Amino acid sequence: MNETISFTFDQAAKEFILETFGKGIDSEGYIVEKSDASQRVLTQDGQEVLLKDFAGLRKGSLIFVRDGLVSAIKLADQLKQRA
Repeated sequence: MNETISFTFDQAAKEFILETFGKGIDSEGYIVEKSDASQRVLTQDGQEVLLKDFAGLRKGSLIFVRDGLVSAIKLADQLKQRA
């Protein structure tokens, strides 16, 4: 049996999650390091992450995952390779 689990976070929940990991949001809506608001966080492939595109964090050194099909496929491929 294949089971799909889906989580939906509103903006307040996303901000709470990021705050927990020492991250904030800059004036343009990008996720930044709380200790250095000029340092935007990046995905594994070097893309800056807007709060509206934030889909979650992956286990490891805080690997940020963007919302969207391409990010989901890359994440699935990486997890498959580890298995």
